[in-house]
Amino acid sequence: MESLPGDEQLTVDSLSDGIARVEVAGGTLEIPANWLPGDAAEGDVLSFRTVRNKDSSSLQLTLDPQATKQARNRINSKLDQLRQRGGG
Repeated sequence: MESLPGDEQLTVDSLSDGIARVEVAGGTLEIPANWLPGDAAEGDVLSFRTVRNKDSSSLQLTLDPQATKQARNRINSKLDQLRQRGGG
């Protein structure tokens, strides 16, 4: 079994009707929501890795709580800056 170098990340943008819209590598994809870890939610960051065997390959998705927290903090910080600029 061969694991390709480096984990990549994706962000869950939305979940609706069994479809997950995810942001990855500057674009968006729609994938079946059941491909995500069971407790994945909108806004979560997931690490993914491709694992290759001789006759197949698989994609492993893992919740990344640290990256999710950092992303939410960045967004909240930007929102605070926008609110301050608006005079509020």
